[in-house]
Amino acid sequence: MNLTRLILRELAHRRINALLAFLGVVAAAACLTAGMTLLRGHDVETDEILTTAAEKTKARVTELTDDYRKIALELGFNVFILPADSSPSDAVPREMPYDHVKKLAGAGIITIEHLLPSLSASVFWQEQKQQVTLTGIHGEVAIEGKAKGKKKQPLIQPVEPGQIVLGFEVAKQTALKPGDKVALLGEAFTVSKAHPARGTNDDHTVWIDLAAAQKLLGKEGRITAIQAINCLAPNCHPDATGIPSVSQEIAKVLPDTKVVIDMAKARARIDNRVRAMEEAKAAMDAEAARRAELRGQMSAFTSILVPVAIAGCGLWVAVLALTNARERRGEVGILRALGLSAASIIAMFLGKAMVIGLLGAACGFALGIAIGAGFTRVEVTQLVDPLAPRIVLLGVPLLVALASWLPSMLAAQQDPATVLGKD
Repeated sequence: MNLTRLILRELAHRRINALLAFLGVVAAAACLTAGMTLLRGHDVETDEILTTAAEKTKARVTELTDDYRKIALELGFNVFILPADSSPSDAVPREMPYDHVKKLAGAGIITIEHLLPSLSASVFWQEQKQQVTLTGIHGEVAIEGKAKGKKKQPLIQPVEPGQIVLGFEVAKQTALKPGDKVALLGEAFTVSKAHPARGTNDDHTVWIDLAAAQKLLGKEGRITAIQAINCLAPNCHPDATGIPSVSQEIAKVLPDTKVVIDMAKARARIDNRVRAMEEAKAAMDAEAARRAELRGQMSAFTSILVPVAIAGCGLWVAVLALTNARERRGEVGILRALGLSAASIIAMFLGKAMVIGLLGAACGFALGIAIGAGFTRVEVTQLVDPLAPRIVLLGVPLLVALASWLPSMLAAQQDPATVLGKD
């Protein structure tokens, strides 16, 4: 008799038994697939969340970079390059050649940026009858060797020729306002801006174009200081703590100068950058820890549910197979009496188990995917673990076959004469 026909008849004549076994297999396969799917979906969601968090962090760093620039604008320059044997508090500032700023810019030192040469002197403003600090500046000088990209906005806007910028106290005492015409040391200027109070010597300072200041003071080609900012960007100092090297690098280029660094401002910039990075890292670490804890809980639950479901399925199938074999002792005895071998009997029972296992695994796999998709926001195409189909569609039928092996052996080993004699 054909083995396939025997298996089909076995399924047809024992429909309830086959259905119960099928439902047990579906449940086990669904639990296994759903567990794998939920863990897979959680991992995919975690990757997406962390990727989004990384993007937000990047955006936050960009935002903080803008905030850093605003802070830099408020704090001002923190590196001052002066002639040797001088200090920022000198009543009569010493001078140095303007070529120093060109030499410094051409040296390609990347640890500083925003070079601003200036010429300052205390003068009596005869026309307004008051003592002021006259400072000449022009646009910031670009440093060669800096990475090309978006052009940096200057910390201090240049004073255009023919214009004058007033400190707070100067504007207050002279009652001058933007647009007014005024004479300074015999030269005509137009007030372009009046600064708010700063609480420093800037309140008693007036700014004009550097070339005009050099001409008025008779200091052509001379400056009294070069201001700069210590660059703390990663491309300048990966550890963002490169303060000591600044003086050394400048001294190599301009050995006849003195470098003064405002450590408070420099430290404020460093602390701001470090705090921003720590804040971003802490946020990502917290999210990663939360997701890891959630996955651990899911994994622990799955590690209990899935083995219980698989063990229950195996026991359920074994009991059904044993019950089926006992109920069919008479039929088995007849088949053996008709010449069917014990191997064929075993093949019939195991074939039935494999069919039920394959169909149940396929349906359980589909059901498990549906359950997993219902609890996650991940696309179905991303939910399926590459190993899941092989584990479920091969492992579950094999489990069913193993559970049916002993009952099949018991049924095949019975003596047909003894069975038929009893029945």
